Amino acid sequence: MKTMCRMGGFWTLSALLGVLCASSAPAAEYVVVDLGTLGGTESEARGINNAGQVTGWSRNASNRDRAFRWTRGATDGIPSNPQMKDLGVPPNRLASRGFAINASGVVVGQAETISAYTDANDQMQPLGITPSSNDQANGINDAGLVCGRRTNSSVTQAYVKVIGGAQTLIPLLPGATAGNAEDVNNAGQVVGDSSARAFLWTEADGIIDLGFLPGAYQAFARAINENGVVTGGSTLNTGMHAFRWTEDDGMEDLGVVSGFTNSEGLDINDHGVIVGRIWRNQGGPYTAAIYTPAHGFRNLNTLIPANSGFDSLDIAWG
Repeated sequence: MKTMCRMGGFWTLSALLGVLCASSAPAAEYVVVDLGTLGGTESEARGINNAGQVTGWSRNASNRDRAFRWTRGATDGIPSNPQMKDLGVPPNRLASRGFAINASGVVVGQAETISAYTDANDQMQPLGITPSSNDQANGINDAGLVCGRRTNSSVTQAYVKVIGGAQTLIPLLPGATAGNAEDVNNAGQVVGDSSARAFLWTEADGIIDLGFLPGAYQAFARAINENGVVTGGSTLNTGMHAFRWTEDDGMEDLGVVSGFTNSEGLDINDHGVIVGRIWRNQGGPYTAAIYTPAHGFRNLNTLIPANSGFDSLDIAWG
């Protein structure tokens, strides 16, 4: 289960959208928390669990990227930032990044070109995806089922693997040439894309094509909640639109924010709240956004305190 959050440029920011905080300012609905760094000049938050623990990566004092776990009130981090713990690197690797964190605080991500996870000593270790020349872990559920993608002989394919257990390659959709798994929930439902076609996979039912929005020609599934609701983006001639997919209703267009031409859902919680990004031109710049059934998509920058200390929030991941 991947609940992720990234907001803003070169600073580590987390709106902690899984545990939203009310602000006393009438126009502000959320607060921004600066997580600091591992001693370097920049950091980025990418995953958050329901306890508010955050993972991502930070430059350390040696200017190397290191995966971290940030825990409010913790004291086992680096001396200058006790709440942020350096998760190290696997043997013979120089850098690591965290992409997702489960309820037990286990982090998965990538160490240069290999999928990695944190062991019982909070150190990043190789997940052991084989055969592979380049692989990356994107999501993990509470049972330790990891999903991601691996490349072997120039073929990229989605995988699932239990930490310390068996690896399963997710087949491609008919006619597809590449696959990537982005998220997995506690029911073992995996979502991702197969040559720009969104899919849902389970061990029992195999791979299911989630289709496109009407008039669209691409779709990317980014996240799934515990109710089996999927979000992502589907590309039309006029731009990308965020979608919500359910088994009963199929793919629903969530539209865009006024003044913007594109939107994409990157994560969804069990209440159906979706976070992601909106933008005008291909390639950005991006603006963080949030979707609620009551209000639709909104620019997240308009919902935080004016004195937050950050010029803009670029992408919301969780």
